[in-house]
Amino acid sequence: MSRPSWNTVALIWKKELLDMLRDRRTVMSMIVMPIVLFPLLLIGVSAIVSSQVKKISETRYTIPVIHAGSVPELMAELQQDDNIRFEDFGDSIQVARTLVAGGDVPAALVMPGEGFTREGEPPVITLLLNKSRDASEMIGGRIRERLGELRLNWAKERLAEIGAPVTVLRPFKVSEENIASSEEMAGRFIGGFLPYIMILMALTGAMYPAIDLTAGEKERGTMETLLVSPASRLEVVLGKFLTVMVASLTASVVALFSMGVAFAYGFTMFLPAEAATAFQLHLNPLHVLSAVALLIPLAAFFSSLLLSICIFARTTREAQSYVTPLTILVILPAMMSMMPGGGISQAQLWIPVVNVSLVVKEIFQGTLNPSTLLTVLFSTALYAAAGIALTTRVFQRESVLFRV
Repeated sequence: MSRPSWNTVALIWKKELLDMLRDRRTVMSMIVMPIVLFPLLLIGVSAIVSSQVKKISETRYTIPVIHAGSVPELMAELQQDDNIRFEDFGDSIQVARTLVAGGDVPAALVMPGEGFTREGEPPVITLLLNKSRDASEMIGGRIRERLGELRLNWAKERLAEIGAPVTVLRPFKVSEENIASSEEMAGRFIGGFLPYIMILMALTGAMYPAIDLTAGEKERGTMETLLVSPASRLEVVLGKFLTVMVASLTASVVALFSMGVAFAYGFTMFLPAEAATAFQLHLNPLHVLSAVALLIPLAAFFSSLLLSICIFARTTREAQSYVTPLTILVILPAMMSMMPGGGISQAQLWIPVVNVSLVVKEIFQGTLNPSTLLTVLFSTALYAAAGIALTTRVFQRESVLFRV
């Protein structure tokens, strides 16, 4: 096979690029969706969650208390909570269970019917919750915390009565120190999410151009015109490949920057100050450039793979049915960045998509080894080169190019 003329490749690339930019679907998937949709979804969902949490924390709830009359001292202490009103429900345990199960009340307390005694086994207070509901989880946590405080205070009073030191209850304390850097803490939040979005956009950004430049040209009858030109099949493949790769890179890079802005300036308004500062400190140019460097061979891999698949289709609809399974196959390994685990194994460095997902996560955590980055760059570039070779071989088969 003769060496390609890069002037010819550039001409084909410019022609295909202009045609691609005239397609509104491609522009929407490549630019508009990453800039507008993902940040809006992220900020919108965060705002809704923050609003719901605030609403639950500010609402005054009524909590049924069974056998409240047997523990008057405890009830007097509990009633001091401004946001929770404890109501005596007599002995109606089943009614309280029904109310909690139906979501009418977030929780209920069942006090010991015999009250509190200082002899024998300690009495049991049962907290009824419906953990399928957020309000029940939150209010239950507050009640549990309040009961824990009262239990400790009562224990201190009883120790004081007999002259025993408080250290009887707590012979030692546990101190916790977080030695993770701000970058690692930020990576815990964004390191799992951003790689998934970047990989998904690299695929979807290449999808519509790949379909249009193969099956779309077959439908329009323009494929034959290009093939009878002086350009070789390799030059045609490279021109189309570069066009699809540009679309893929544009979509993923735009998604990276738009999500970065959303995390740093939009999403952080709903976070505690410490977490917001971590996000802003973490998005530094070196990390972004490293992620973009990984996107280049990944976009090349997706572009070559999609071209070699879509060229078999007679129509754009048929091509869409071909690439749907590929989307599912890519989504699953792309989600590896969201999975718990420590580090990357040597085998994972050579698994397409999985390697990029995990390495981008480590980039944003600030824990990446440079040799790991180089290995993933090499392996992904190797798969991209194999994909280009496969696409070129497919384009040599006229039975595929002229399927009707």
